[in-house]
Amino acid sequence: MKRIFYTEELSDYFTIDGGEYFHYLKNVVRAKVGDVVGGVLTGTHFAECCIEQMEKRSAEFKVLTKRPIQKHDYQLKVYQCLLKREYMDFAVEKYTELGATEIVPVISARSLTELKDKTKQRYSDISMKLFCSPRMSRCLVFQMP
Repeated sequence: MKRIFYTEELSDYFTIDGGEYFHYLKNVVRAKVGDVVGGVLTGTHFAECCIEQMEKRSAEFKVLTKRPIQKHDYQLKVYQCLLKREYMDFAVEKYTELGATEIVPVISARSLTELKDKTKQRYSDISMKLFCSPRMSRCLVFQMP
């Protein structure tokens, strides 16, 4: 099943107008009218949606089912020293694939000394994009140091 991440409020019918969500849906996922798409909604719910109409810059969806995101039945908390950009991105990606439930950044004498909100948001986005892949069924939590 194709998956998307959607942060707006949801009703039985909703529309995605342009922007990165539509670009991802049209060009990356290559969804068509009639496809059933799994959607992560505001990070709290998972919904199966059917694409009712797709135009050049918008798509209309009908929600078929909606349920809370599954929580892990185990705890795998990873403590990771802060790494430079590409290395930390790769580590977050791999921890998500391995099924970590939580990443706690650690500041040490030889690591980076601060974690900005913008960086934390990027790590959450990496985790959420991986969650949208068909093989992932649960989401990762990223803590502040």
